[in-house]
Amino acid sequence: MNPRELVANESPNRIRDHLDRKARYNPTKSLTAITGQLTQEYEDRFLVELIQNAYDAHKPGTRDGQVHVRLEESGDEAVLYVANTGDSFAEANFDALTNVAQSSKPPGEGIGNKGVGFRSSSVRRPMPTAMSSTSAT
Repeated sequence: MNPRELVANESPNRIRDHLDRKARYNPTKSLTAITGQLTQEYEDRFLVELIQNAYDAHKPGTRDGQVHVRLEESGDEAVLYVANTGDSFAEANFDALTNVAQSSKPPGEGIGNKGVGFRSSSVRRPMPTAMSSTSAT
C-alpha cells in the first residue's frame, strides 16, 4: 500500500473511532493536550527535529545518505522543504506521526524517538505535510 492509500484508508477509521466514543474518558483530548504542551517545548527546535527525522530515514551505518534543506520564499509566503535519500515513508512511520510517543525508531537507533519532532513543525504551520517516494532511493 503506498503512502497516499494508507492515509486515505486509515484516517476515516481513526476519526470514526474518536467520534464513536461513549465514555467520559477521552484519550484523544488527553493526548491532544500533552502533544500541545510537548510541541510548544520543541517549538524553537522544529528545524533541528525535521533534520533529525531526515537523517533517521537512512539505515544505520549509511555513509552516503543525504539530507536536503530548502526554503522557498515568495512575497509573504515561505515553504520549507526537508528531504532525504533514505527509506520511503512506511505504515510504521504513519502510525508514529499520528500517535504520541509511538516512534517507529527504537531508543538508541537514530537520533529521535519520542514521537514529537514532526509535530513540533505544526507550531509554525498548522498543517505540515509529509511526502514520500513510493520506493527507497
